[in-house]
Amino acid sequence: QAQLGDSRLSPDVGYLLLHTLCPALYALVEDGLKPFQKDVITGQRKNSPWSVVEASVKTGPNTRSLHSLCWHVAGLAPLNSARQKFHAFILGLLNIKQLELWISHLQKSPGVISVLYSPMAFFALSQGPLPHLADELLLLIQPLSVLTFHLDLLFEHHHLSVDIRPLLVPGPQVGAALQQTFQHVRRWGDQLSRTFLGGDSSLETPRPEAGPQDARAGLSGWWGQLSQASRIYAAPSKEKFPFIWWTKLRTAAGDSSPGQAARP
Repeated sequence: QAQLGDSRLSPDVGYLLLHTLCPALYALVEDGLKPFQKDVITGQRKNSPWSVVEASVKTGPNTRSLHSLCWHVAGLAPLNSARQKFHAFILGLLNIKQLELWISHLQKSPGVISVLYSPMAFFALSQGPLPHLADELLLLIQPLSVLTFHLDLLFEHHHLSVDIRPLLVPGPQVGAALQQTFQHVRRWGDQLSRTFLGGDSSLETPRPEAGPQDARAGLSGWWGQLSQASRIYAAPSKEKFPFIWWTKLRTAAGDSSPGQAARP
């Protein structure tokens, strides 16, 4: 069990925590968080879950270990974002078996919650009309306090070169814009094909009407693959521009050397 909880011996536990527990707690602490708080020097200071950590460990008689961990994480130079610092703080809490203690302490800090959170935030509601939310959260994370962890606080910096947040799914407007862009590209490709192949009718021999096999062949070409890749399933055009037609065009123009470009 100790080996499984050691991120150096078992890196999978580090990936598991950074992809599940840390983002979940980050979203929970961020819920209802005010965007800014008043500052005597700067006037306004941007809030983040890391700001909640810094504010919560300064209050209370039993926060010496929490404050020491927060100070240690803040001094880690490779952690250059508030999210990375928050993740490292959670890993540190698991190491010292005090994740439940910190959550409980935060819920019992009305001054911190009233300053940093809106009235409809999770922690504000758990302090007021919905106290069962606080009890349920503590029951969910309580088993983690009896497990042994030896987690590298710089695990995210050492093993994850990119942000681990989920990719944003494009909205309807972005999707429509992308589809319109692909349609423009497809029309431009058709015009380009007609420019090279339709300028001189003698260069292209008459062909019968395209049948189902020709349709499948058109979709198997590079332009059909592009249409399929862009999720625009258009009917295959009778005029195609594969490499064979480009070779015929160059041969008809009298260009026998591959290094020379065909002149119009």
